Amino acid sequence: MVFEYDLVIPADTQATAPATVEMPLTRGIIHKVEAQFLFGCRGLVYVVIRRALYQVFPQNPDGQFKAEGYVISFPTYFPLEEPPYKLEAYGWSPGTSYEHKVTIRLGIEPREVLEPVRPEAGFLSKLEALIFGRR
Repeated sequence: MVFEYDLVIPADTQATAPATVEMPLTRGIIHKVEAQFLFGCRGLVYVVIRRALYQVFPQNPDGQFKAEGYVISFPTYFPLEEPPYKLEAYGWSPGTSYEHKVTIRLGIEPREVLEPVRPEAGFLSKLEALIFGRR
């Protein structure tokens, strides 16, 4: 499944009061992330993705995505298996004169799709799945 959300960042939005968009998802593993920056951003529009107060993308706490006419795209493995099943995107654009839009896409699949049970897994793997709720 792919989820897509637009983060609209008003002109001259400061990092201390960022624009936000809540991104409801489903239970599963986030396996791909994309952030599309349109032409005109000029590297002056910044975006981070968080779960609650924890910054998950980019993973370095002092980092942020920024680009111009480019889609930042990368594979990842981020389990989202406990509610709430959502992330939030935060964006800011200090000193800009125009509103900007960054489109965020998240690929998410159930664990069973990304990690199918192998026939040779045997009894212990099936027992682990039963105990820990993984199938």
